[in-house]
Amino acid sequence: MNAATPEQVGELFIQSYYLEDGDSKIMLLEEAVRLADSCGNFELQYDARNRLINAATFGGAPEKALVAYSWCLAQYDARRGAREEIDEWRLLWMYKWILSNITSFPQIGKAQIEEMLDDMAARYERAGFSLRPNYMLRNRIYKFWDEAKAAEFFRKAQETYRDGASDCAACELDDAVSFALRQKDDAEAARLAVPIIEGRLRCGSIPKITFANLLLPLLRLGRVDEALSLHLQGYRLIARAGRGYVSSIADHIAFLAVTGNFDRAVRIFEKHLADASTLADLASKFDYYVAAWFLLDELRERETLKLRLPRPLEIYDESGTYPTARLAEWFLRQAQTLAARFDARNESDYHTRRIRETAALKQLRLRHPIRETEEEFIAG
Repeated sequence: MNAATPEQVGELFIQSYYLEDGDSKIMLLEEAVRLADSCGNFELQYDARNRLINAATFGGAPEKALVAYSWCLAQYDARRGAREEIDEWRLLWMYKWILSNITSFPQIGKAQIEEMLDDMAARYERAGFSLRPNYMLRNRIYKFWDEAKAAEFFRKAQETYRDGASDCAACELDDAVSFALRQKDDAEAARLAVPIIEGRLRCGSIPKITFANLLLPLLRLGRVDEALSLHLQGYRLIARAGRGYVSSIADHIAFLAVTGNFDRAVRIFEKHLADASTLADLASKFDYYVAAWFLLDELRERETLKLRLPRPLEIYDESGTYPTARLAEWFLRQAQTLAARFDARNESDYHTRRIRETAALKQLRLRHPIRETEEEFIAG
């Protein structure tokens, strides 16, 4: 068999450039990695993995990004005499992506995550970069372990200078919004989010994530029309984004259940279930299954539901007719099993509390139907 050529790898790079982040792009770049390895050309090997890290991170396959990033980091450390071949700034920038997703895998222990955070900090210091991103990552990660410590790191990040390795302004503001929500300050979160809501700050992930996070807080504030507007805008942004925004889609499903838009919620639940059920990112899978349970539990008055569930799902039925209560209980059991794994790793009850907090949304019920044509829904 003939070895691959650099031209073949380059052709895959060109093809991937025109694809949205998602399974097709990830598969293409995995093939590019394989061919680059066959070529034995280090520049191509490294470039292919760089592209794969980006596509996998934003296409809902962080486990593949982690493997590719580990290879790149090892090469950087091993090739001390030839670092001009590697863009150090970009390598360290991507470390933030990896650590942002690392807690999604309960099989990765707290000690290992701490080691990675410390390693990132040491690398940033040696490169002369601010530790602001590291403090913000600790804020995001420690929330699962100890909210008081997480808050300390959030405040420390605000006191530390920004530089070229810091997150973009939109992401940093989204972090501030999320922190306010964790502090149970819905009004402050909504106030902070104004530049994002008005479109003055945005990036690849924002406002997709922010809009989803604000749906229930706006309901609690009585700002129902604003919440509906963010749902319609936000879901259109992520409807075709695939696996990368499963957690945000879960927020939209819960919002629709609370507002009594059950038919729309069921359509969205069906549409994204295949993606959610096959995720290696178990944190996003947990979020989706909790939202699915909440929706189905709210629909218990309908004894059965006619649904198009993915065939590989354990509860799949050829008839397509499902007892609603049984289906709700199945999703709850799956969510509880995942919560137990996360809580064991985190040495906290964070995920178990998330299930209880979702159940408490029944007290927020505020029936407010969305009136839109089916064409508008499909366009979304």
